[in-house]
Amino acid sequence: MQGCFASLLRVQSALQMFHRQYKRASDFSSKLHVLGDPAFWDELREAEAVIAPLSLASYRLQRDESTVGDVVRSFGDICKGFQQHLVHQEKLIECVEDRWEQCEQPLFMLGFALHPVYVECSRELPETAHRENWLTPT
Repeated sequence: MQGCFASLLRVQSALQMFHRQYKRASDFSSKLHVLGDPAFWDELREAEAVIAPLSLASYRLQRDESTVGDVVRSFGDICKGFQQHLVHQEKLIECVEDRWEQCEQPLFMLGFALHPVYVECSRELPETAHRENWLTPT
C-alpha cells in the first residue's frame, strides 16, 4: 500500500496536468476529478507517511533471521514515525502502546539489550522502570 501511495505521489504533477487538460471532456469520468483536488494530494501524502514506518517494520520483520531486538527497534521506529503526524498522532501512538503492553516486555528488552546491533542503543535508552528492572546490573 505504501508503495502504491508513493508511486501516485511521484507522478502527482503528471496526473494533475492530465486532469487540467481533460477535465472538460465529455467522456472524462467524474471519479477522476479527485486528481485536481489539492486536499486529495495532501491526505495521500499524510497517509503515505503514516504507513511508511509500518511498511519498514514489515520488511524488517519478515526476514528469517529477525530477532526480538528487531521487534523492539520496529516498535520504536513506528512510534517515532507516528509522532510526526499531528492529525492522528494520539490515536496512532495509543495503538502502538496498547500492542506493546501485550508483549513480554522484559524478554523483549533483554533481547534488545543483548543484541550486538542494538546493544549501544539500549544503553542510551532513558531511565525507566523497565530499564532499571531489566537492563541494569544489580
